[in-house]
Amino acid sequence: MIVYVETNYVIEMALEQEQFCAARQILQLARDGKIVLTFPSFALVEPFWTLANWEAKRNRLNEQLQSLNVEIKQLQRSGLHSALLEVNFAKIAKKERHSLQNVVKDLLSFGRPIQLGGPEFEQALRMQTTLGLEIMDAIIYSTLVSDLRRQDVSLPKCFISRDKEAFKARKIREDLRTFGCTYIPDFNNGLKFIESALARVPNS
Repeated sequence: MIVYVETNYVIEMALEQEQFCAARQILQLARDGKIVLTFPSFALVEPFWTLANWEAKRNRLNEQLQSLNVEIKQLQRSGLHSALLEVNFAKIAKKERHSLQNVVKDLLSFGRPIQLGGPEFEQALRMQTTLGLEIMDAIIYSTLVSDLRRQDVSLPKCFISRDKEAFKARKIREDLRTFGCTYIPDFNNGLKFIESALARVPNS
């Protein structure tokens, strides 16, 4: 079974967001050889750009927090407020980058990246117009479709992405179905779908 994921899966894993447990179990199925966890190589790059943007915003916010941290330190002198913590965005950013690097290493070890080539990029530019996608989402979808065209349509497949807004178009869902691929908008239901599909396969 092929399970396609994209950028938000990588971020879900790196930041241990609310559906992290299901996302981690999906990775474990890939480790165990039960599924082929497949993702556009672009999806490993985009999260670093996302974290860098967040860090830049936090740095701007941190300038405003300097005076607040002075007040927090004063409050911490009191036993009543000793549990208050000083905000440290630098440590947060470092921890996030380290976690993201580990997730990328795991995906490269146990997953299958799909490369972005010239034809995929040209197709993405067309999809940006015909499907009304943002260029980042168009690149993800174009790369995925190019890989689907090379797969046996009878092989079970699903595409899990929490970005429902990007992939809500009926044509996208219909096109995926022509390749035998089901779109699932969250990792919890994605895991259930995978487990159900594997249960129907002998010796899975």
